[in-house]
Amino acid sequence: MDSENYTVVTLALFKANQSVPMKWWTFKDDGPVSVGRSLSNHVVVRNSHVSRRHFELRPIYGTNSTVQWKLVSHGKNGTFLNGQPVSEAMLPDDATLQLAPKGPVMKVYLRDRLPDYAQPLRKQQQGAAIEADAAPSERAPDLPKASVADAQDGASLIASGAAGQAMSAAGGQSDAFSGAFAMAVAEPARGGEASSNIVTDLAEPVAVQSFGLAQGRSPKNCDHKGNQVGNLLCIHCGYPVRVIRSVQNYKLLRLLAQGGMGTTFLAWKSPENEPESAAALTPGQRLVVVKQLNPEMASLPKALELFEREASVLQQMDHPGIPKFLDAFSDEGRSYLVMELVHGQNLEQYVAQTGVASPRQVLEWMQQVCDVLHHLHKQHPPILHRDIKPANLLRQYRDGTIVVVDFGAVKSLAGPMGTRIAAEGYTAPEQEAGNPCIASDLFSVGATLLFLMSRRSPFEFYTGPMGTGELNFEQLPEVTPKLADLIKRLLAEEAGDRPSSAMEVKLALTACLDEY
Repeated sequence: MDSENYTVVTLALFKANQSVPMKWWTFKDDGPVSVGRSLSNHVVVRNSHVSRRHFELRPIYGTNSTVQWKLVSHGKNGTFLNGQPVSEAMLPDDATLQLAPKGPVMKVYLRDRLPDYAQPLRKQQQGAAIEADAAPSERAPDLPKASVADAQDGASLIASGAAGQAMSAAGGQSDAFSGAFAMAVAEPARGGEASSNIVTDLAEPVAVQSFGLAQGRSPKNCDHKGNQVGNLLCIHCGYPVRVIRSVQNYKLLRLLAQGGMGTTFLAWKSPENEPESAAALTPGQRLVVVKQLNPEMASLPKALELFEREASVLQQMDHPGIPKFLDAFSDEGRSYLVMELVHGQNLEQYVAQTGVASPRQVLEWMQQVCDVLHHLHKQHPPILHRDIKPANLLRQYRDGTIVVVDFGAVKSLAGPMGTRIAAEGYTAPEQEAGNPCIASDLFSVGATLLFLMSRRSPFEFYTGPMGTGELNFEQLPEVTPKLADLIKRLLAEEAGDRPSSAMEVKLALTACLDEY
C-alpha cells in the first residue's frame, strides 16, 4: 500500500438490505473529512447509533507526493473497519465501515469514481431512472449481513451545505448542535468540480427533500413527532422543536457560552414578518449566533461601550476570517448582537484533543491570522483585536481554515486608551499597561505560535519566572533557527523591536515554511 497514491476518497452510504449505495460523496485530499450526526460534519448521518462526530478520514502525505487515508474513530459506540473495531487505521481501497454495531454501513473507495456496480447512480444523476432491483452486474459485493440488516435509518442524512460551514462565532465553542434535518444537494467538494460532491438520490425517496412538503406538514399544523432527542429543527416542517425564548424575530435554541460580559445562544431566525422579496433560506441557513449583553453589565457604561464597539467593528468587516455581522438591536432594555454561525473548534481545544500540530500546519494557521490582523490594522483608523490567543482562533470543520472570533476587546487607535484587556501569557507589556498598539497584536501571534507548537504556556519558555528572562527553545527541537529568531522578535519586550506589521510577519512565516 506504500506505493499507492489516493488523492480522492469516495464515501457511499448503504440503506438496510440494499446492495446499491443510495448516496455518495467525493472529496479531494486537501483536508480531513468528518462524518457524524452533528451538522458541523462534511457528511451528516442522522442515526441514533451515530455519534455527533463519529469518525474522520485524514489524508496522509508520504514521500514522492503520495497520499493515503487514515481512519480516526471518535464514535462512542465504535467504528468497525471490515468487521473489526478500530480506533485508528490506514484505509485500504474498497473498505467497509460500520458506524456502531447496529449503525449504518458505508463503503470507502480511494479513487475518483464509484465501482461498476454503483454506476446506476451516475445514470440517475443524468436523469435516468433506476430500477429497484439492480442487475447482477451492478450489485455491490456482499456486505456483512448483520451489519446491513441492522443499519436502520441510514437514509436520513444531510451533506454539508451552507449550514455546514459555520461554527460558533462566540468563541471557544465546538459541535454547536446535532443533526436536525435533511437536504438533497451538497456543495462541491473542496477544490473540486461542482459535480464531485453531488448527493445523488435513488428513485425511492430516502430523506426529507423539502420541509413541510415530503410529509405534507406545515409549521402551523406540525406536532414535531418523530424527531430524535436533541434535534433542534423538525425533520418535517423545518421549524424549531424547542425554544428557550424568543427575542424579536429570533428563537433562542441553545446556550453556547456564558461569561461575565455576555451570554451567547444558538438561535434561529424566523421567516415570520419577512418581506416577500427576502431571499429564500433553508431552515439550516436560518441558524445564527445571538450574543446578549448580560443584564448586570447593561448599567455599566464601559461594558455597553465595548459591546456596541464589537457590533460596530463586525458590521464594517468583510473578510472570510471574521464572522459576518447580521444584526444588532435592543429589546426590553437588553442589547443583542447577531452573527453568522460558523462550525468548528478553537485551536486550544483542537490541540488538547488531537495533540500538537505539525510546525508546517501551525505556520499556515498563523499566516491566516496575520491576514485577518492586516485587514483590521489597515482600517482608518487601525483596529486592534487585543485578544489573539488559541481559544479565539477557530478551525472550521469544513475546510480547516481559521476564523478569528471574540471581538469584544477590539479598540480603535483613534480613541483614548485606558481599558486593560489581558490574557496571561498572550498579552504584550504595553497592552497590560493600558497602551496597546499594532505590535501588541503581533506579540500575541508569537505567544500563540509557541503554544500551538508545544501545547504549553508561553511562560514556560522563559528562563525567569512569569515571562521574564531569555527565551529558550531547547525543549522544542522542531523550531528552526529562523523560526526561533522570528518568535523572539515577536515576543520582544519593547514594541519597537517587534516586526512593524502583520504582513511582515506573514512574509517571515512564509520564509520559515521553506525549512519544513
